[in-house]
Parts: sequence; C-alpha cells; structure tokens
Amino acid sequence: MSGCVILTEPCHDERYVAVAGSVIDGGAQIASVTANLHADRGLQGLSFTWQFAAPSLEGHITSAVLVSSTRPVPILLNLPIREPLEPWGYQYAYFGTMEQRFGETTPALGGIFEVLAAGDGVVELTTELPVQPLVRIPLAVTQKADWHESGCRS
Repeated sequence: MSGCVILTEPCHDERYVAVAGSVIDGGAQIASVTANLHADRGLQGLSFTWQFAAPSLEGHITSAVLVSSTRPVPILLNLPIREPLEPWGYQYAYFGTMEQRFGETTPALGGIFEVLAAGDGVVELTTELPVQPLVRIPLAVTQKADWHESGCRS
C-alpha cells in the first residue's frame, strides 16, 4: 500500500446538551442566555460554554450563577463576570468557557448535563439595582444527544 494513507480517528463516546432562555418584562427583553455542555469519554472530558446578554443591566451585574430550578441550593456553578469590552451586535454579551479534564476535580461540571437535559437549569443574575436585584432566567433544551459513539470509522 505504498503511497496510501490510512486515516484513523479515535472512537469515543460523547453527549451534549444546548439550552437557551430569556426574560421579558413589559415587552422588553431584560436578559437572554445560551449555553451548552459537551462531554466525551476517551478524549478531553467536560466542556461548558455560556453566553448571556443583558443590555439594560450592563455594568450593574454583580454575580451570575447556574442553579437547578428544583433545588436552587447549592449553586451548581459560579459564572465569572467580566465586563464586556465591546457591543456584540445590538447587545452587550458576557461569555465564558469552563473545561474539566478527566481526573481533575475543578471546575466541578459533574451532574450539570443531567440538570440541563431535564430542563431544570436556571441562570440567576444578581444586580446592584434596587428595582431588579435578582433576575432568574429559566433554560429550555434546544438540542440534546445522550451518549453515542463518535469519531468511529469502519
């Protein structure tokens, strides 16, 4: 087989869930969130990515957390807040990624898939505004795939 290259990819199991939610008050969108969690066995581990926009709250958000709607305590994840550098489209966006490699314990992403896939995820934004100290954004599943083989060639 001179001159031939045999392509092989590692076979691994993966699953993912994508969620989105928004809060509207008086016809105006207060905040919106999109997030996804990807897990794979045999490659890297768990990856959680989020993005939220809250134009009317920009500069006033003091914390963002992911909780379960059925068990709001304990907090599942603290989502670090960094002020947006530039407008993203017409909204100011906050975003981030967390990765938990196999064998590592932080960030603790175990159990997040189950909460999001069940439609129980809620992002809570705490602000310094007396009229809106807490904004709760329920997350609905937009895409989901449980464990399945990926990267396998026969």
